[in-house]
Amino acid sequence: NSNDYACVLVAPMSHLVDYCAGVDLIIQPNKENGLDKPGRVLLSYIQPAMKADLEKRFGVVSDKDWQKVMVALIAGVDH
Repeated sequence: NSNDYACVLVAPMSHLVDYCAGVDLIIQPNKENGLDKPGRVLLSYIQPAMKADLEKRFGVVSDKDWQKVMVALIAGVDH
């Protein structure tokens, strides 16, 4: 449960979707996620952040998009 932890992992997003690195993921806008145009999730720039430092929630990732993020994240990990 993420409520048990003071720290979360965050991935920045960009509206620049023309270039996409191998582990980046394009998320289409919808009412749930709060995007007004497609966004690129930069999975290669994941970093920890303290929950207390996060100021505003812009939207929520759908279960379908969250599954895409998790698949891309695991696929990008060398083993």
